[in-house]
Amino acid sequence: MSAPFEDYLAIQAVNWSSLKHVHESPHAYNYWQQRPRGDTPAYLKGRAVHCAILEPDDFEDRFKVVNVTLKDGWDIIGRMDVEGVMSRDYAVFTGSPQSRNGKDYKQFKKDHGDDPRPILLQDEVDTYAGLWERYGDSELLTPAVYDEVRLISDAVHRCPEAMELINGGPREINMEWTWPGTDVACKGRADVLPGRVIDVKTAENVTDRGFSTAAAKYLYHGQGGFYNIGAKLCGYIPQDAPPPGFITAQSKAPYDVVVREMDEDETRAGEDFAQMLMCGDKDGSKPGLIQCKAAGQWPGISGGKILPLYLPDYAPGMKSEDKGSDGMDWGA
Repeated sequence: MSAPFEDYLAIQAVNWSSLKHVHESPHAYNYWQQRPRGDTPAYLKGRAVHCAILEPDDFEDRFKVVNVTLKDGWDIIGRMDVEGVMSRDYAVFTGSPQSRNGKDYKQFKKDHGDDPRPILLQDEVDTYAGLWERYGDSELLTPAVYDEVRLISDAVHRCPEAMELINGGPREINMEWTWPGTDVACKGRADVLPGRVIDVKTAENVTDRGFSTAAAKYLYHGQGGFYNIGAKLCGYIPQDAPPPGFITAQSKAPYDVVVREMDEDETRAGEDFAQMLMCGDKDGSKPGLIQCKAAGQWPGISGGKILPLYLPDYAPGMKSEDKGSDGMDWGA
């Protein structure tokens, strides 16, 4: 039985999605903590793919198909109208024609003046309110997105090595633990735990080079290390569990599926990387989350120093002497 995602969101703890920002800088972590990112079509599609792959019996209840172009936050708009509180946060143009190009609308916008509330058309509000009354908390997909989600999930369900892992342990598990040697509460939501940490990823390019490049760019090894530590501390996997793995589903035609696993060195690197983000460099040159919280200071990329420009050698007038193979000398 999977744990409700709402329960996971309610847990007050550090997760990988927030901790990884420390890699850019502690300032980036602190900035995004104060400004949580809203939902996006990409996040919605990701949730749908995960549900279709890992919780197929729940998919049709959680996701509905509508042939309507939806504004971000449509559900909030629909609910507010149904509850009769629309005017609190939005101004609604009720005139005719229902168009932002009409004379009456332009006058309405002019009269709106400095009012900070966004302007909606009554037709939009009526559409979203109708959808809310009909579908409630269900998430809505366009037909094109629904078809693509089905193509991706069907490909995974046809892959024997992927299904062996998916059917080999509990799915969508909320984990809570305290980071070793600290009092920092952590959390993670494991996709599958068949005696090891398995994560489902989608990618346009699932070739060796393509996915390894994406793994490095998006810090998947760090996530694997973070989850590996947590799953062991929670008792979901044994201390001698195999390294974390990934079910990589191609997000476009031909919708291939590749199962990959980290090796011991990659796992150790991922765990060390997560430890560095949490506790800082061993030599103290870069503070981690714990030091920044204790000091109440969130340095940016420069750390208070003037940094070199690092102009690449292909810039006009530059020479390639004393540069690396990529023409860059990135410092220590």
